[in-house]
Amino acid sequence: MISVDFLYRRVNLDLARLGKSGYTSGEEFNRALSSARVTLYNYYHKLFEETKHISEALAPFVKDLTVSVLPNGLLVLPDDYRNRISVAANVAFNTGCKDDPEPDTHYQVFEYLKSHEVDQNLSSPIRKPDLRRRKAYCWLSNESIKIDPILSKVNLRYFREDADAEWASTFDPNTDEETYDATNSTDLDWPEQEKENFVTLLSLYKGIAVRENALVQFASSQGFVNQNIN
Repeated sequence: MISVDFLYRRVNLDLARLGKSGYTSGEEFNRALSSARVTLYNYYHKLFEETKHISEALAPFVKDLTVSVLPNGLLVLPDDYRNRISVAANVAFNTGCKDDPEPDTHYQVFEYLKSHEVDQNLSSPIRKPDLRRRKAYCWLSNESIKIDPILSKVNLRYFREDADAEWASTFDPNTDEETYDATNSTDLDWPEQEKENFVTLLSLYKGIAVRENALVQFASSQGFVNQNIN
């Protein structure tokens, strides 16, 4: 967990004074924090797509769930689903061999297909779906995941959505200042070691100079600048 009050004080008081970027209201800070969550997740998910390695930053968001499959092959995705990691299932079928009446069982991983690969694989006499030959596929379809061959249930491993976070406050009309409200605030459910990355992104949002690194380069390429929170 990462304290939203730590981030607010660190960025909006310490760094803001240093960078002379002015006062940031709680509402503005929460908008920036929401965008920072999206940007940091996208950064790590991009690395996952490139390496297939789940970083420590995203490990808390990994979930494994058995999900139902509709008759058309679409998976019934959970409400907190964000991105696919893998689709698999334990399958069993009769081999048809009299000398070996025991069913063939194996753990089938569904190979992920990009959109341009779907038709060429499904129509190929060699690569077409066939559990006996351990050929099974999944791909994105209608904002869900579709599989072939179709089973009634599969094991879905996925990244869940991170929880909403908010810095809540009470307002003192006599001093025109906001005071942290711990009762109604919600901390980030990200690992503690990502605290400095959030500081970096929130500082970038406020227009404060930050040291360039891979995250800053990615954030800049995504248009992550202070104008986005206006």
